Amino acid sequence: MRRSGLALLACAGCGPVHVVLAAPPAPPGVPHTAEIAELAVSDRGDAALSADDLGSVRVWPTLDGTREPVVLASARPRALAIDRAGDHLVAAVLDDAGTVTVSVLAASGAVLRRAQLGGDVAVEQVLVLGDRVVVRRADQSLERCDPSAHCARLSVDPSQRIAAIAARNGEAIALVTSRTAADVRRIELEGALRWGASVAVSEAAVTDVLALSPDHQSFAVGLPDHRVAVYDRSTGRIAAAGPTPEAERAVGFLDREQLVTVRAEMLVLGEVGAGVDLWVANPTPVVSNPAAVALGGDLIVTGTAAGGLALSGPGGVRYLGWHDVGGGNLQVLRDGLVVEVTATEHVWLDGALAATRTASFDKLRDFRDGVAIGPHQVAYFAFPGGHAAIELVDLDHPESPHELGTEPVVGRLVWDAGLGQLAVDGEPSAIDRFAIDVDRLTATRLAPLERTLPPDAPPPRLLDPARAGGYVAVALALVDGRELIARYREAPGTLAPIAPAVTDVPRGEVRAFDARGAAWQLTADPGLALTATIGPRVIGHVPLALATDLAIGDDGRVAAATPNTVVLYDAAGRELWRRGWWTTTSLRFDRRGRLIVLAGSALVAVDPASGQVIARACGWGFGLGGEPPVQNELDEPSLCEDSPR
Repeated sequence: MRRSGLALLACAGCGPVHVVLAAPPAPPGVPHTAEIAELAVSDRGDAALSADDLGSVRVWPTLDGTREPVVLASARPRALAIDRAGDHLVAAVLDDAGTVTVSVLAASGAVLRRAQLGGDVAVEQVLVLGDRVVVRRADQSLERCDPSAHCARLSVDPSQRIAAIAARNGEAIALVTSRTAADVRRIELEGALRWGASVAVSEAAVTDVLALSPDHQSFAVGLPDHRVAVYDRSTGRIAAAGPTPEAERAVGFLDREQLVTVRAEMLVLGEVGAGVDLWVANPTPVVSNPAAVALGGDLIVTGTAAGGLALSGPGGVRYLGWHDVGGGNLQVLRDGLVVEVTATEHVWLDGALAATRTASFDKLRDFRDGVAIGPHQVAYFAFPGGHAAIELVDLDHPESPHELGTEPVVGRLVWDAGLGQLAVDGEPSAIDRFAIDVDRLTATRLAPLERTLPPDAPPPRLLDPARAGGYVAVALALVDGRELIARYREAPGTLAPIAPAVTDVPRGEVRAFDARGAAWQLTADPGLALTATIGPRVIGHVPLALATDLAIGDDGRVAAATPNTVVLYDAAGRELWRRGWWTTTSLRFDRRGRLIVLAGSALVAVDPASGQVIARACGWGFGLGGEPPVQNELDEPSLCEDSPR
């Protein structure tokens, strides 16, 4: 016996149950971290449902930039549908098993209740019209389910098949074909589900492409050889027909006169007249995935490779999403963090990981490379007149930079917020150092570090001599296949270059230096471990099989990123806790002693005592803009999807 029905997921073995819950708190916004692969838009063009290449689904409660998209837990989707029903949204996800999950959502995107439309016969297509869901099943039948969990069924003759269904502005149609004929029928949704008026299609050999115009007066069907025919429903005659060369997908009608298709990464509009006069929408966003294009209201909505939406409407193209997504290099400041989203795009974060400032360094005068040193201060290399100048600038007053000096070439800048020191690695024979008063934006020159290691050696770790046995810096280099450690001890009262004491690495591969100047090495004797040494003396030992990144706290605690796990050890090497996080790429302790983890394209602050997440963020600067957002090559699940605040 064939089974179907809209049954709320309340308990195993229960029959249809209807449970209305109080509106839960608004869920946090979470960006896509991969290219959008599927997209649906509400009829009015005021909400969207999207899925990315990783199978993760987002609800966009509005498309005006006022609400961030939120995660909708779902199986990997094959098709999506969404519409607005009063104050709520109704979202439907069709998965690869042919089951539809329907979610009723609050205005914030929070799930109020969920239902599943399953059965013995797989669903092949799903539409949402207000609070009603219409599905096309593999046995050539349709079902309409309403909010009361009542479903009605409609079928065709055994010799016929339902090739496609489409809807616009509350009306639905079906393309019904047989071996010798085809017609497009109205689906009467009110009252008993039944067939309405039909229009015969002159060519039986049609594809499963079907679209309905917003005023319901026209429909389009796909024909072989990339052709399309537009019919006038009142006369039953072809109103326009023509080729859509190399068209990858017919999306639908923007209005009665404009039919939208996708071709060669462009939106192509057909002007419906005596024929279909094709022209490329201009301006148009790049269509990276033909399945990620949908129409609603007067908008053409396109999913972008950066995980956002491009909205093409009468006013041109606007981009909806986060300006800065995920994270790059992390930099610790005295009172916060900076995320290097790209080489020139930086985001300042407060203790809650909320953005306080976004800056594009390439807007600074003659900018080449730079580093944030304060809440609105930057040190950077400029390149005016053929030489590399080191400048300090207050971003609130970029017209008045303070020049520290010049270097032969543009090199690297190393900032230590705890020490308030800047190292400038641009001189072939020495590494310059400065003590910076960030608030006054003044600098005091310190004794430079004599360069005895190769220019391509990693930048030095700056040290407090009071904690590091009189050393002011330590550096690592690989020379002729040998790892060498250079330690610099300052001679008081002189600015003469400091010559280092250079030694071999005593035990293994150096992974990090701590505030004492100790070298943490990955060793294999007697077993894999991290061993801290100062010279030949062992001062720390942590049993560890593998570490992709390390962070050493000022109190001696060691945070290690292993494959899919972050582990924290105390100074004696005892494990305090471990958490399973995939693709952890970077660890830092901030000035508050919290562990900052960049994992799964999310930035999270962790309480080192308990291992609990106390703040998180996956993107900054959400809204509508005239330029495409920064695109990061993430392509990994977001930790924000399942990590609590």
